[in-house]
Amino acid sequence: TTVMDSCGDVEIGAGYGVALELVETKYRVPYQIEWLCSMGVRKPDDVRLMLVRGQSMEPIIFDSDKILIHLKDTRIISDAVFAIMLDGEPRIKRLFKSGEGIRIVSDNQDKVKYPDDLVTSEQADRLVIIGRAIHRQGSKGL
Repeated sequence: TTVMDSCGDVEIGAGYGVALELVETKYRVPYQIEWLCSMGVRKPDDVRLMLVRGQSMEPIIFDSDKILIHLKDTRIISDAVFAIMLDGEPRIKRLFKSGEGIRIVSDNQDKVKYPDDLVTSEQADRLVIIGRAIHRQGSKGL
């Protein structure tokens, strides 16, 4: 096993987004090298822990969960969860490719409160892929 230090926790919105801010952290999280390699991680700087704020991804990802984001894995795979910047706000969302563009989906079934969004190819500048979520830490949902 190896211990990966997070250089800072990044809060990421599961709702309407939060201000992106790096803060010092005391967290040290052990991961097995073999597992990280199987997820495509080649070095510790390729991952970051992000603190989730909001309920838009419930019942899969909960407020205060920590999500391990693989920063080098930015190729969109339909139905995978990604850390993104949408209109300048960091968010954690499920992405889907379609003929119309990229559909950005919250797992929460309340679509009035958490509606899907569509980014067409003409609007591509609205969306930045930070990385793919590869692990969730949290005590809810068990």
